[in-house]
Amino acid sequence: MVTGTSRLHQTVSSLSVLEVADVNFFSQIIQTVQEEWYAEELVISSFYSIKDSVEQQCKTVQYLHDLGEVGLILYYVGIVMPDIADEVLELAESLNFIIICMPRNDYSLRYNEVIYEVMEAIVSNQNVNEHFVNESLEKVSLLPEHLRSVEITLKLLSDRMKANIILTNSNLDIINRVMWPRNSSLPVGDLIRSMAPSILNGRTGEGELDSSCFVEYKRVQQKTGKPFTCISLKKIRSCLRRQWIKSARWCRWPSICGEISITRSANTLWLKPS
Repeated sequence: MVTGTSRLHQTVSSLSVLEVADVNFFSQIIQTVQEEWYAEELVISSFYSIKDSVEQQCKTVQYLHDLGEVGLILYYVGIVMPDIADEVLELAESLNFIIICMPRNDYSLRYNEVIYEVMEAIVSNQNVNEHFVNESLEKVSLLPEHLRSVEITLKLLSDRMKANIILTNSNLDIINRVMWPRNSSLPVGDLIRSMAPSILNGRTGEGELDSSCFVEYKRVQQKTGKPFTCISLKKIRSCLRRQWIKSARWCRWPSICGEISITRSANTLWLKPS
């Protein structure tokens, strides 16, 4: 760990790979403004396409930091890049951005080894994490001004829970929806309508849909007197259905009450009505 050593306590909940062969395409990615906030995510890269440009390396570090990334695991230093430039290290340290340098000059290193070890630790940690609400509220409170919205809050929750998060009005019309994964084609509108009687007649509940989805929901009264419903939908593979539902109920899926608490607190914090 060569920079960001003061952030050893930082929670990590996801891992991603950034590797592009075309330097021009890489530059386009770096310049793209995305309405996302990748809190609690580590990125793996070798900087292959920008190995000869310290300027591009610095831009990438700044870009990853601005997206909320926790840090960077840098591979093949001494092979792809001769070393990590002082400018990159200084920038990362000034941003309190973590850079982890894998063993140098080692051709035997593989991305999948770190991916497996990190993801195993993430899943194990989430099984016993009792601080979901507090950690999520801390992340929400640190969001940049331009990202302070209910939608971004729901994206954080969706990424953390690996589930579709939906807010509806009293008629179950969808107000906000965040899919997981983002390109999911799950027909959440149809699924919600199929459960309408149960949702409208009960304030809190859970159940299965077509043996392929697990749903949890809670109806809440707003200060204006109008109710809204927060719904979590998780698509599960049939072969893992019983095991997943059991673990979801008892430890692995944070409570719907936690989602409500986080969404309400975010609105209060930013003085925006839900």
